[in-house]
Amino acid sequence: MRIAFVTPEYIHDTFFDGGLANYLHRISLTLKEFGIEPIIVVAGNKTETINHNGIEVRIVNTSPDFWYKALNRITLKKYRLSLMWLHQSRALNNAVQTLHREKPIDLIQYPSYTAPGFWKNKDIPSITRLSSYQPALRIASGNTRPTRDILLSEKIEEIALKRSDYIFGPSYVIAGMVKQATGKDVTVIETPFVPSHAAVDDALYTSLLKGKRYLLYFGKLSRLKGIAAVGDMIFELLDAHQNLYFVFAGQSYNYEGKPIMEYVWERAGTHRGRAVHIGKTPQSQLFPVLENAYAVVIPSLIDNFPNTVIEAMAHKKVVVGTRGSSCEQLIDDGKSGFLCEINDPVSLRSAIEKALALSPSDKTAMEGKAAARIQKLSPSIVGKELVDFYRALLNKP
Repeated sequence: MRIAFVTPEYIHDTFFDGGLANYLHRISLTLKEFGIEPIIVVAGNKTETINHNGIEVRIVNTSPDFWYKALNRITLKKYRLSLMWLHQSRALNNAVQTLHREKPIDLIQYPSYTAPGFWKNKDIPSITRLSSYQPALRIASGNTRPTRDILLSEKIEEIALKRSDYIFGPSYVIAGMVKQATGKDVTVIETPFVPSHAAVDDALYTSLLKGKRYLLYFGKLSRLKGIAAVGDMIFELLDAHQNLYFVFAGQSYNYEGKPIMEYVWERAGTHRGRAVHIGKTPQSQLFPVLENAYAVVIPSLIDNFPNTVIEAMAHKKVVVGTRGSSCEQLIDDGKSGFLCEINDPVSLRSAIEKALALSPSDKTAMEGKAAARIQKLSPSIVGKELVDFYRALLNKP
C-alpha cells in the first residue's frame, strides 16, 4: 500500500516542531514497520525530493505565483490567508497527481489544518485526519470578531472536510465538533507514541534548575494554551510555597499587546524571580528539565490529543490538565493525574495543590499509572488499528 501524506509542514524543516509535523514523522516510521510505503508531500519554497530518515519527502514550491498575487491585489489584500490556503492546496494536489502517474498511490491522507484537501484528487481515495478545528481554536483564543478572511478560511476548511471520503482523528472532543458541523461520521483512532531517543544535554538544567523544586509547562506560551490562567493564580501559588518555582519552556506569544510571559511576571509580583522562562528549548535540553520536574501543568483551553501531555506522562510525570480540552482522554482524574476546569485559575490552583500534596508513595503510584496509559499508545497497538482502518477503507488485505 502506498500512502501520500499531503501537508503544510514536516520536520525536515527545523522551523516546524509542532504536533502535525511530529505526528507525520512518527506515523510514517510506524507504517513502514507494517509494510506500508509513506510519501510526504509538503509545502515549501522550492521543489525538490529528499530522503529524511528513510522517508521520501517531496517538497513542493507553494510560494505565491502570478494568480495568487493578482487575486490578492483584486481583493485589496483582504483575503490573504484564504487565498494562500487555496493556492497551497492546488500546488500540493498537482504534485500528488504527478506522483500518481509515476507510481500509483492507493490513498491520500490530508490534515484538516490549512485545508490542503480542498482541491483533492477525485481519482484517488482520500482521508482527512483532524489535526485541529479552526472555529474551536478561534473561539478559545478569544477572537470574537473575526475578519472575513478568517471566516472564509473556516468555510474552506469545512468544505475540504465535507469533500473528504473519510474523516478520522485522535480526539473525541474535536471529533464531536466536526461531526456536528459537517454531518459526517468521524472515526476516533488515537495517535501512536514513539519515544524520542534524542541525545541528552543537561547543561541548561544543571545551570538553572538543579536542586530546585519546580512545576513545568512546555509548549507554545499563549492564551490558547492556558498561560493567562496560570498568570492569574501564580502569585497565590508561589506565595503559599516559598521554595517552589514555575518553569516555562517555549516561545512567548502576544497577549493583550505584549508577550504573555510579561503578563505572567506582572501577576507574579514579588515572586517573579521564581517564574522562570527558559525559552524555546530543543528536546536534548528539554528532557532533563522534564525528567526532574515535580509535576507538569498543561492547562490548554482546547487541544487535539496533546503531544505535551503524552510526552510528560511517558516520562512518568504527574500532569495537571483541563477537563473538556481533550486532556481528559489521557488523564484519569485523581488516578493518573489531575484535571481542572478550562480557563479557571481557582480550579487550576486547586488541582496543582492536590499534586503538591501527594505523599511520595502516592506520587510514585500516580506516575506509574500515567506511564501505563501511554503504553497503550504503542505503535504495535494503535499503529495496527490505523493500518486495519486503512485496509478496511480500501478493501485490501
